[in-house]
Amino acid sequence: TSGRDRGGAPHSTNPPPPSTSLKFHLLTSDDHGGYMISISQIRIRHLRQLVIDSGLYKIDVAPACNRILDRASRVQQPTSSMTSEGPKPALNVILTKDRFDSAMR
Repeated sequence: TSGRDRGGAPHSTNPPPPSTSLKFHLLTSDDHGGYMISISQIRIRHLRQLVIDSGLYKIDVAPACNRILDRASRVQQPTSSMTSEGPKPALNVILTKDRFDSAMR
């Protein structure tokens, strides 16, 4: 190759560095303490494309995130926790990778 891409711009002939995942702690307002999130570079590029093409960057973040999480999570059978007033049912909300991927489509 000539060291140029199809548009004529020079490019590196060296392979790109190994991709690393973006990792961060997503804090929540519940007692769980949040979630550790890891997103691959491929998914980051895909998400960027979706955000730009769809105009998502113009949307209020809180309602958009709530809608995604509502579609991606499922409620597990309630568990009981003891309080001073007796047992109190607690809902367990599970966010699965498959349901999150489906909600992002």
